[in-house]
Amino acid sequence: MGPEWIVIGTVVALLFGGVGAAAVGASKRGRSYQDGIEALWARTAETIGGRLEVVSRKSLEPRVLRLVVERDDATATAILSVPVTADAEAHTKARALFVLGTGPRFVARPRLVSEPAQIEMPSSLRAVQGNAGAAMTPEVRTLADSIRRGLTIRSDGTEVDVVWDGAESDPAVIDAALQLVAAIARHGADHLRGLSTIDDATYEARSDEGPRVRVRRGLVDVRLLVRPGDDQPVYLARVDARDGTPEVDTFIGDGGALGEPVPEGLLGPEVEPELARVAPARLETGEGRIEIVWREAPSLDQAKAAVRILSAVGASAGSRGAFR
Repeated sequence: MGPEWIVIGTVVALLFGGVGAAAVGASKRGRSYQDGIEALWARTAETIGGRLEVVSRKSLEPRVLRLVVERDDATATAILSVPVTADAEAHTKARALFVLGTGPRFVARPRLVSEPAQIEMPSSLRAVQGNAGAAMTPEVRTLADSIRRGLTIRSDGTEVDVVWDGAESDPAVIDAALQLVAAIARHGADHLRGLSTIDDATYEARSDEGPRVRVRRGLVDVRLLVRPGDDQPVYLARVDARDGTPEVDTFIGDGGALGEPVPEGLLGPEVEPELARVAPARLETGEGRIEIVWREAPSLDQAKAAVRILSAVGASAGSRGAFR
């Protein structure tokens, strides 16, 4: 082997050594940056009562973090793939499943300076698709405007997510984004929670009937429920009845007038004054249940009247329900 080969070998060794040293240095710098973001997210999780999961932790690859927290009835998750370097492209996301299993479908994006504000939308956002206004409660609008980021909010009717650019390092923004998706995910269920102020009522976030308010009247168990509708939530009050209860489907109009007569014995004279208070609604029976159904969210007075009607119906046959 001649001197020239010795020189070439030395150069190659130095070259590979330099590359290896650079890779080690890059790995250390990457770990340092990723460790810092992970530590911040861990502190945030502890502060807000959530838990941090490190889904992936590999050298010179994005580190995947997932922060999960319970917000009332909803489970909200913040997700971040932390890049190796601070100047690399990244996105932060928060998401939650709709409490009722379904919700409005929409897309909302940052409003441009040249665009006018849209009614019932956060001042920072514009609706570009679907029924965004249905999800924009005052709480949602306030939360969205409090997050000084270019948010995009999307819902496919099952899940809602909020996405913005950058690897988020502000604990207040992470917390607010989690609150935001949880507030949207509770679409339809929040009003139900407000009805739990009825005497002897208990709010249950999860049950075999979904979110509900249970009201005990003696041995009778009346439930206030909400279920998905075609374009908005449907609210109802329910009491058990035996199978074979006569089928009824009638409208309760102004003054408590019934669209069709009901079987004798279903409604006693003591509930007639309550029919006017519960209107407008429908009275329906079937599948072992008697229900009062509203197409619009009922007021507290309407809900109380429904409880009085159904508790009387249930008490007419003891704790076993009507027509038993």
